[in-house]
Amino acid sequence: MGPKRDLLTAAILSTVAFVVLNVAWAFGNPPGAAPDENAHFVKAYATADGQFVGKPFSADLLAGLDARRASWLTVSGRSYRMPARLVPPSSGSCYAVDPDLTPDCLDFHFAAGDPDAEVLADTHLATYNPVPYLVLGLVMRGAGDFRSAARRGRLASLAVCTMFVSWAAALIRRRGPFTLVGIVLAGTPAVIFLSGSLNTSGMEIASAMCLWSAVLVLARKPDQGGAGAWGAVCVSGVALAVIRPLGAVLLPVVVGTVVVLVGPAHLWGSIRRPGLAQGSVAIVSLACGLSFLWGHFATGPSGCGFRSRRSEPRRCDPGSAEPSS
Repeated sequence: MGPKRDLLTAAILSTVAFVVLNVAWAFGNPPGAAPDENAHFVKAYATADGQFVGKPFSADLLAGLDARRASWLTVSGRSYRMPARLVPPSSGSCYAVDPDLTPDCLDFHFAAGDPDAEVLADTHLATYNPVPYLVLGLVMRGAGDFRSAARRGRLASLAVCTMFVSWAAALIRRRGPFTLVGIVLAGTPAVIFLSGSLNTSGMEIASAMCLWSAVLVLARKPDQGGAGAWGAVCVSGVALAVIRPLGAVLLPVVVGTVVVLVGPAHLWGSIRRPGLAQGSVAIVSLACGLSFLWGHFATGPSGCGFRSRRSEPRRCDPGSAEPSS
């Protein structure tokens, strides 16, 4: 009883440390400190507002860019309506490229006289799956200004990441102290930084950690996993599938790697049992299918300007959704 209680205490303390470090990042980092954070902000707000496609970039926005970058932004860039008070600062991450500048260089003033007046905000992440952004955007709604909305989004990302990391720790601790150490080591500074930022990368990493832990438990001793492990497979598998297009490809990689390392007997025996196991596999498979459907919609022939992933991108007229010959 003692060792089990010690492992539970270690799992709880690891999760608490993860949360404390992430909160420090979320409140300590200036706006836009994470990669593409302002673009994620616009995408999250627009998704929660029901704006999934948006308005193609105008020719003025693309003027002066080289042909390759203009073609890419014509594909993946969109403008969305949002209140002027929530628009990210036009100065972007001014301090990121100049070591002599501090975040005080950020300009939070908006041109419109009415803070609730609708203006257009731009993002190059329009083709990303909207599902994870819905979680962030709903929390951001109702904020008084950009800084408070961005902080809400960061905390929402932290909450999702904490759920997956704590779930992984709770499952893997049953395998002994060394597996729990693996979870701690996986929480690198980069993972902490991304989990406390407004983006989907932290959620992608945390859901993958949870999926790895659940599949490992089921592959070794499925009786120890039970409903908790299959629930983790279902939730983290769905999250991984919809956060990024590559997530649906990573799912069989995770399962295949565990099968090679541990063997297929226990895992295959669990999957063959009717009920929660087969239901979880079916739900994750459905999520993968829906993710691919979104990718087809976002890159379909009906919108040249809504196509982000192509081996040989079609040329499009900047500012137009129609392909050029």
